[in-house]
Amino acid sequence: MVRSEAVRFDRLAFAFLVALNVAGWFASLDNEFSLDDYNWLARARFAPSAGAFVLEPEPGQLFTPVTKGFFWGLYAVGGENPIVYRLAILAIHILNAFFVYRLGTEVLRRRRGALLAASLFSLNSCANEAVFWIAAFYHPVTAVFSLATLVGFVRYVRSGKQALLFSTLALFAAGLLCKASFYAVLIPMGAYPLLLAWRPDARRRGWIGFAVGVVLVGIAIGANAWSSVGGSYLVQRGYYTVGWHMAANLDTYLVRVFFPFEHAFGKVGLGASYVAIFEGLRWLLPVALIALFGRGGRGARWSLVLLLAGVLPYLPFTMEPTSRYSYLASTAAGLIGGGLLDRIARRFARRRSWERRAAMGVCAAILLAFALDTWIEDNDYEYRERLMEQLVEDAKAVYPELPSGAEVVVLDLPRFAVDRGIHLEAALRLAYDDPAFRLIAPDPLESETPFPEGERVLVFKGNRIVRLEHVPPTSFE
Repeated sequence: MVRSEAVRFDRLAFAFLVALNVAGWFASLDNEFSLDDYNWLARARFAPSAGAFVLEPEPGQLFTPVTKGFFWGLYAVGGENPIVYRLAILAIHILNAFFVYRLGTEVLRRRRGALLAASLFSLNSCANEAVFWIAAFYHPVTAVFSLATLVGFVRYVRSGKQALLFSTLALFAAGLLCKASFYAVLIPMGAYPLLLAWRPDARRRGWIGFAVGVVLVGIAIGANAWSSVGGSYLVQRGYYTVGWHMAANLDTYLVRVFFPFEHAFGKVGLGASYVAIFEGLRWLLPVALIALFGRGGRGARWSLVLLLAGVLPYLPFTMEPTSRYSYLASTAAGLIGGGLLDRIARRFARRRSWERRAAMGVCAAILLAFALDTWIEDNDYEYRERLMEQLVEDAKAVYPELPSGAEVVVLDLPRFAVDRGIHLEAALRLAYDDPAFRLIAPDPLESETPFPEGERVLVFKGNRIVRLEHVPPTSFE
């Protein structure tokens, strides 16, 4: 493909990806806040200054001023208007789709295959949470720096242009200030000279870039340790630990990034079939990926390395594998799927027209299945949003005003997160405009604990919050 045709194709590809993502994620734009969104909003509203918000590390996290600065910028522009955050996250997702396309042109070496890869990533419902949930913005923002770093690194290794090396290292340094999971980008960087840089000069450049990346990671880890940042409450509570559960988590993540249609199957009454297929794939898919690594091309092998690097930081979690953690891995799944579909399409291009149409129909069916799964899951997120709004309204109906620093006890509150009640507490701090407000949500086994006379005690019953002695007339649907 000559340069003018390539530039024209790139422009058309970008326009197509914008249209595809807007159509695929349009349903999410009317969504409100939910769960941890309120914690972010409360911290922003009650922060003493922009600097304090951006520079203060998250509990149990590293120093991440880039991502926190991104959120503060959205809060400064949109306040507590969710559409500002929704549009920004969708724009970031579109940018990531284009970076997948650019990475695909370098790794797969075919623009049509790269466009297929970016399309599969765009609508892959395995990581819906990263787009639907505002508080999960960390993942698409970190992916921007991950993908931009890899694109710059690959282009530098191929061309040897020093400007690309410096810009790539700048992106890498910024990524280290986004999220700890960014460190895993070192893995595909280190694998690239082994798998794709076959010329001695290119391989040497690859090792130089990788070595500098290792040094930058060491500096970042040392700086966080020196500043006493990085102690994680997840580790302290045993939610993040090395063990055999990591193998089961890896198996689950691998299946979900390629077969995430749980909601679509359930919608048409085939939930049991999905479970059966899922369990079968837990055994078959690892074997298929190992075979692909052995017999596939260099691009497929490198994409598999990126896939493993994308999920590696999240394998030690002892909780159920979570959608948002699949975000970077879904970019690799797109590259793998795009490369395979492109190879199949080229083979069918030499066959009869009905076979070509059948191949195109299969591609369209996959994208439609992704879109259906996304639409169904959007309804689930809207339910969570309405539920939190209802709980805040219930509490305000019982206690329209509270003295500053008041405490309220809510019995039998479901565990929406690791800490029971943490999200509702933040939502009520916003509702009462009181950063000192405290919500006490004891575990259900402790619900019989007597409270002092006059204590503000509510109870969660029928998806509502009411006074302890009352029962809601209807359940929230």
